[in-house]
Amino acid sequence: MLTAKHQKKYIRKLEREAIDQLKAIAHSTDEESIHRFRIAIKKMKALQSLLKDFKKKNFIRPVKKAFKATGGVRDIGNANAIELDHFKLSTRTSQKRKSEFEAEYRKLARHILEYKPCFAKTKKKFTRQIGGVHMKMLKNHFGKELAKIPRLIVRNDIEAIHESRKKLKNLFYLHNMLPEPLQRKLNIRIKYIDDLQDKIGKWHDLVQAEPMLKKRIGEKQLIVIRSEKQSFLDEIRNMTSGFRSKSVQYAEQ
Repeated sequence: MLTAKHQKKYIRKLEREAIDQLKAIAHSTDEESIHRFRIAIKKMKALQSLLKDFKKKNFIRPVKKAFKATGGVRDIGNANAIELDHFKLSTRTSQKRKSEFEAEYRKLARHILEYKPCFAKTKKKFTRQIGGVHMKMLKNHFGKELAKIPRLIVRNDIEAIHESRKKLKNLFYLHNMLPEPLQRKLNIRIKYIDDLQDKIGKWHDLVQAEPMLKKRIGEKQLIVIRSEKQSFLDEIRNMTSGFRSKSVQYAEQ
């Protein structure tokens, strides 16, 4: 069983991590702080995805605005990194990109600590409602979510494929927070889950960056981005073929 004590300890740890990163964002222009902050919230979302199967409540609503507020700055940093990785930029252009990013970061930093009380509210919501989760419930949750992945990817729709990644990330974070004996009982090939979500993430980064890059680069350069995006999509479909046998180990319990 996944005990209530284990879950509460995990939520307290995530609350501390999120607040530490809020403080870091407020006093720097370190893109990694935004990344770590968003991961802490995604881990909360992952636990929420499990609990909502039998607790029809949204525990993370108080922190959604904080997550959304960091998204715009993250998107600019993502587009800058893709542009720099794919094309040779002049010193002047590189400096311009850096200045634009830092300006947006400073706007965020000025009010980011306003979100700090939201995490205490979320922790309170979780800790009031959390109860033990039996192994059968865990297996049902993982099985149900895994079954949705190939159906989402085959739809050839940006939002559906992105949704598949969110589900894969939720399962990855949930698996990692479980005690090792429960991980073994689930028999999930977690490296495959992580590799697939990472591949979808790289594809989605290009999808998100393309509208911003359109304003910066020419059509020939956009062809490079679109070609790589299609290559990632082809790899994702190839990886998803035979998804069930790749994602679940059929070893003896």
